[in-house]
Amino acid sequence: MESKRVLVVGRSGYLGQHLLASLAARWGGNGVDVDMAFTHHRGAAPRALLDALPSVRAFRADLCSGNLRTV
Repeated sequence: MESKRVLVVGRSGYLGQHLLASLAARWGGNGVDVDMAFTHHRGAAPRALLDALPSVRAFRADLCSGNLRTV
């Protein structure tokens, strides 16, 4: 089994949204062991993305102030 580790900074932005959706569609349930984490700034972490991959973690982060909170 192949193993991947991914950190996406900026899930709230256009690129981060599409990148995470693509990775979830590609790796979710396809026998790839993925340890994925992402940061987001606006609102709550998307439940669909958290449910798509079993080991995904979300961190609410304000990169300007340095405030970080695990979701």
